[in-house]
Amino acid sequence: MKISRYSRVVISLVWFLALHLTSFTVEVSLAQVSVTITPAQANVLVNLTQQFTATVSGTPDQSVTWSVLGGGGRFSPGTIDTTGLYTAPSIAPPPPFATVRATSVADPSASGSASVIVRDIRDYTQANVDNDLIGINNGPYLQFTWSKLPAGTTQIVLSRSSDSSGPWTSVLISEDPSGQPPVASFLYTDHEPVPPDGANDYFYKMDAFSATGLLLKSYTPVFIPKVVVPL
Repeated sequence: MKISRYSRVVISLVWFLALHLTSFTVEVSLAQVSVTITPAQANVLVNLTQQFTATVSGTPDQSVTWSVLGGGGRFSPGTIDTTGLYTAPSIAPPPPFATVRATSVADPSASGSASVIVRDIRDYTQANVDNDLIGINNGPYLQFTWSKLPAGTTQIVLSRSSDSSGPWTSVLISEDPSGQPPVASFLYTDHEPVPPDGANDYFYKMDAFSATGLLLKSYTPVFIPKVVVPL
């Protein structure tokens, strides 16, 4: 049988494909789903509400599931309904932080979050996570009490920062010239070189030192919220 020139070209092409294109991969690029919440941060008075909205990118499905976290399991962080309406608790949790989260229904691995500070107009008493450093914002002055002070402590240094990780500014040093351990509480007043600022939020930490200047303990910071004047 005589093979035409056209047939030989076709056969050669088939052999070339068989030898050089034994396998191939098709890659499909899928859009990454992301969720953004507005506002990203909110201050909410106890018992009042804040509306949050969620924008989902990477999918036409804009539906989300709302949730709220915080309170450390001992206090309510508030509630949020299916429309994103957040309701603050009747008592601000210590520390007074809550996290609002929106999770994409189309892709549950994608979520966005917003931070909430629950503002109280009655009680400004806060404790750190170890519950061994307590602070009260009385407006013109702050009061601190503590426990679990290490043996050999002769000096304590109180510092503050607008962020829990610092940088820290020393605002008060308490020590007894005779070398006796400090009392279990003190008032932070405007007599100090750096006066108190009850109109703004601060984290406060306390360090305990020995008579030789050795750091014996650094207390976990406590968040002291600003005083809120009722409208």
